[in-house]
Amino acid sequence: MKEIVWNQFGASIDMLINVIDKCPDDYFIRDRKFYYLAFHSAIFLDYYATIPPTNFSPLLPFTPKELKDKPKEAIDNLQPDKDYSKKEILEYLKQSRKNVSKLYMA
Repeated sequence: MKEIVWNQFGASIDMLINVIDKCPDDYFIRDRKFYYLAFHSAIFLDYYATIPPTNFSPLLPFTPKELKDKPKEAIDNLQPDKDYSKKEILEYLKQSRKNVSKLYMA
């Protein structure tokens, strides 16, 4: 059963990686909603795979902001400390995928 669940979850992560990878660079930079969604997904995939979560140390640092101060395109109040490149977000997702795989298959 573990393997079945991991295969489905791993495929979902792969699809996310593929969507971001295939996104044209100018769209990734220009469409801030897409950027924030990719960033949010990378952060929270890593966070939920960190056991215990008190050990969470993101590869792409962020700063929690007041909700009233968040950009309108952002989906939450966790703002990246800088504009991370598509490559940086993809590498983070790939690393998190490896970590999640180890967690599932343990």
